[in-house]
Amino acid sequence: MILKQRLLPSNLSFTTFPEKGEKGAVIAALREAKKELEKKKRGFQFGKPTPIPYSTSLEALNMFSPINPNNIGLHTRKYKKKLGLFQRYEREVISMIASLNGASLKEIDGYITSGGTEGNIVSLWIARNHLRKGSSSKEIAVLGTALTHYSIGKAVDLLDIKNFFKVPLNRDYQMDAEGLKEKIQVLFKRGFNNFTIVATTGSTQAGSVDSIESLDKVIQESEKKLGIRCFLLVDAAFGGLVLPFISEEKFGFSYSRVQSLVIDPHKTGLVPYPAGIFLCRKGLLEIIEREVKYLSFKDATLIGSRPGVAAAVCWAVFSSLGKEGFRKIIEDCSEVKKYFLEKISALCCPQDILGDPRMNVLAVSFPRRFSKKLEKKYALSPFHLPQKGKRIFYTFYFMPHIEKLQINKFLEDLKNDR
Repeated sequence: MILKQRLLPSNLSFTTFPEKGEKGAVIAALREAKKELEKKKRGFQFGKPTPIPYSTSLEALNMFSPINPNNIGLHTRKYKKKLGLFQRYEREVISMIASLNGASLKEIDGYITSGGTEGNIVSLWIARNHLRKGSSSKEIAVLGTALTHYSIGKAVDLLDIKNFFKVPLNRDYQMDAEGLKEKIQVLFKRGFNNFTIVATTGSTQAGSVDSIESLDKVIQESEKKLGIRCFLLVDAAFGGLVLPFISEEKFGFSYSRVQSLVIDPHKTGLVPYPAGIFLCRKGLLEIIEREVKYLSFKDATLIGSRPGVAAAVCWAVFSSLGKEGFRKIIEDCSEVKKYFLEKISALCCPQDILGDPRMNVLAVSFPRRFSKKLEKKYALSPFHLPQKGKRIFYTFYFMPHIEKLQINKFLEDLKNDR
């Protein structure tokens, strides 16, 4: 959020490291900044998937931040030593999320990350090493869509994977299963035998949800017919804490070819930044683990030292709300989204409305672009979508703190927008 006023008083500004501390003045400046931020009505930020943290998460954060626990290591394996408090919290958090995705700690390893980007990087790192192991070819084809999160591009670059291909989208803006099948066949003829498929459940731009069931079937058929090897990772950063609470479908590891899964509690999970969750099948994290000689154990995470307070906060929120609490939150978000759709359709007849009915996300195309003033106020960024030509879309996130009153305020501003 960009503030018009300076966060620090004019007499307290640093361009070099200060010789003498100014603790009193700094505290005063921080309090001033807090007041300024509180004036900004975050409830109007329809264009950002940022929640107001659940009260219990803030209590846990305040309790444990002063202790500053380091949760380095992997805590989902069996250990001879008794787990510490924060290690136990993390283990239980991973077990909870695994249970939502058709698995248990007997089958799954994982840890709490800084967010979906880290999880996607770890997924591709593991996929690359796993597919190269025992293969005569080091070449790997990564397959995504035009809606695959940009962090996959980061991971491909970091891991020096030179082959990133796009699979077409179907009418529902999902990865097209037949398109995936055809792309694999074409690449196989070009000499590729190793494939990493990136599925998205809850795309950031359109809220679309790839059909894991369809992709899983295509992968099984292709492996059997062509003798190839595939690694299916599911980027559920957004949908991972939405869909399991309102749908009877199977998720994640219920499908045999899913190898890893990424979720962000700091979205609809109501947890403060940073907090992501990475899960994968047992044994895969061993592919990237490194020995930590000065601590006499092996680390199988990307960043090593990790804040134990994130484990406590996730544990507190998940345990406090349970499935019933999350279900109520998502249902309320859906009601607000339904209200928005009714009102916006009556006001200006949008050209296109896209998004999975189960997700609290919509991509909407209007007859004209909004003014920059309106875009800035509601943090709405215009963009184009494949197959929709030059039409301008805006993404609306119906987070738990968005209410009908705020929808009405936006509609009034839109009505008066010039």
